[in-house]
Amino acid sequence: DGSVVQGPAALNLQRYNTVAAKASVNLIADNTPYLLSGQGGDAGEMHKGAAEIDGTAYRSALRSWQRSCCSENLHKGLSTSATFNLSRDYTTFTAVLGVVDQSPAGQTAQARILVDGNEVYNRTFGLGEHEAVSIPVTDALRLRIEWTGLGPASYTIPAVGSPSAT
Repeated sequence: DGSVVQGPAALNLQRYNTVAAKASVNLIADNTPYLLSGQGGDAGEMHKGAAEIDGTAYRSALRSWQRSCCSENLHKGLSTSATFNLSRDYTTFTAVLGVVDQSPAGQTAQARILVDGNEVYNRTFGLGEHEAVSIPVTDALRLRIEWTGLGPASYTIPAVGSPSAT
């Protein structure tokens, strides 16, 4: 539902695995400690914002961002990423992956998900493609989503819709 526990109750979620494992948490809501960084080499950071992926609007999303040219477009060969702190408190990560509907046709981007450094997901997306993912994260400390522009020019805008953990 996108609601987020804040204040003292949020601290309790972080301290007690038995409570956190039962709660669904929006990983990018304001005032939550889960999004550690949006770092992406040459392409810059992913940033929070709404995204429309394959005709569906997501209020809670991450989109690519390039500091070098102040653009959301992910150019060929460049990467962008975001890292989440799961603190070994959750069992499943869910999200919708794809490129935003404003991306040009014919361009693609590769999504990779790594859990504690191990690749658990790898897929290429183009305009009009999306996938709802459910990734096991039992006992995981970190989850990282990486996007790489593939081409031919790859001015795509990759996005992650509704990232959450249970």
